[in-house]
Amino acid sequence: MLHVVNGDETAARLAPVALPGEVLVWRDILIEGPVAADHDVDALAAERAPWLAARFGIPADEYRAAARAEADGLARARAHDEVVLWFEQDLFCVANLAHLAAWIERTRPAARVTLVFPEDPLGRAAPETLRSLFEARAPFDAHAVEAAAAWWRGFCAADPRAFPAPDDGALVFLAPARLLHLARFPSITAGLGAVEAAALHALGEAPVAFPDLFHAVTRDARMRRHGMGDVQVAAYLAALAAEPEPLVTIDGGPPRTPRGCAGWQVALTATGRAVRDGARDRLDTQRVDWWLGGVVIDAAAPWRWDGERERLVSRKGPR
Repeated sequence: MLHVVNGDETAARLAPVALPGEVLVWRDILIEGPVAADHDVDALAAERAPWLAARFGIPADEYRAAARAEADGLARARAHDEVVLWFEQDLFCVANLAHLAAWIERTRPAARVTLVFPEDPLGRAAPETLRSLFEARAPFDAHAVEAAAAWWRGFCAADPRAFPAPDDGALVFLAPARLLHLARFPSITAGLGAVEAAALHALGEAPVAFPDLFHAVTRDARMRRHGMGDVQVAAYLAALAAEPEPLVTIDGGPPRTPRGCAGWQVALTATGRAVRDGARDRLDTQRVDWWLGGVVIDAAAPWRWDGERERLVSRKGPR
């Protein structure tokens, strides 16, 4: 039996339960950076490593080594009679689960594949809860695999219109995860995605310590079920601090080192206040270069998110 778990916290929680089999920790951050629907783990890592190194401070060699461990673990799946996938109902986990579904669809491993997919975080669950979840695991059947793999292909598409509304009857939370992803696109009102909007709205007149800001951002209604970690939020803040008109300032460490974010003090600038309040557009103030699934977000990005109608619309020229 092979257990594929969504991060080190879940692996640590699972250890005292002493379930049979081997544990493979899945650490990738597939909701950030370039992706490709048809790449295997190693090829995808090679494409993603430079971008994550530049924006998240993750050393490329470290990232590729982790990907190699994931690829080796999947290769060993053929030696097991069952593969148990442990993921949560948030955007972070859905992207990783959908990527694994595409791998299952492509390779068709002989092992039985089952799924533990709760609403509550696995990394905070008690051992008895994890054992109960394991005993109640459900088959990750062909219908669910097909739906999740289709979600991955839509997520990776260069045209977000190719991301169809998924059949949520096949696997709960695919449809909400799609909307959460699309809400990260620049808004029609101020060019802010959900993450940037939550960050700017959490800032007042005085500088805020990063740990406090992180908790405020991840508790924001726009951020529920994103499953973001501190390095992700820090990377978004570093992007908001970019020239020529920064929306925030960061003291206590270079903005380009999100892994050292614990000591940051973050403050809103006058431009950030204007963008937050809808008086200016973010894409007119900064050099933006970000990936959302298979789409590059920059000053020429043609797509905007209409939050009221919950759909992407075409950006027709400058505001």
